[in-house]
Amino acid sequence: MEAMKSYGAELELCEATHHSRSPISSNPLQFFSFMLPSCFSSGISLGTIGAEIVEQVPDADAVFLAVGGGGMASGVSAYISEVRPDIRVFLVEPEGKGLSEYLTKGELTTDKDVVNTIADGIRVLKVGEHCYPILQRVCSGKVITVSDDEIREALKLIWTRTKQRVEPSAAVPLAGLLKVSPSELGLKKVVLILCGGNVDLDFIP
Repeated sequence: MEAMKSYGAELELCEATHHSRSPISSNPLQFFSFMLPSCFSSGISLGTIGAEIVEQVPDADAVFLAVGGGGMASGVSAYISEVRPDIRVFLVEPEGKGLSEYLTKGELTTDKDVVNTIADGIRVLKVGEHCYPILQRVCSGKVITVSDDEIREALKLIWTRTKQRVEPSAAVPLAGLLKVSPSELGLKKVVLILCGGNVDLDFIP
């Protein structure tokens, strides 16, 4: 936040929920002419990640990505399922989200708004209403749940081996890959989407 302030940005803080973010994020639209795709209900701006994967890694057989509100997950899933349905898309979630059951039964067994996890970028519990049917169609049966300890180990691995200073949410896909056996799933080349670099300098995993 201090870095953003140093560039002259005016910050308006809110809770990490869809209902809290919506009115605040829509305020700038009163003064500027641009479209603000919702990360909870639209993959309109993020399907291009899927296009990049198909173009740059044509021999990929799977994509692992973290899921919060579902915008990126649904955008990538929608594109890949149409253009390269042979590439499997796996969603990786923090413990407590219950996405696998949600995609199967269509209902959540909790009334909480957020998940208690170190992956604060994907703490939102429920995926957006427009994201849900896409994820249900493409990713049912391909959801991997990871613990905070598994996220920490993946984060340390990324920091020490790739030297990329990503945030905990970005390490979630690797945590998912480390939890399963790629060979047993028949996977030879897997793409991980490491999304998020807002690292708290006081945070040590």
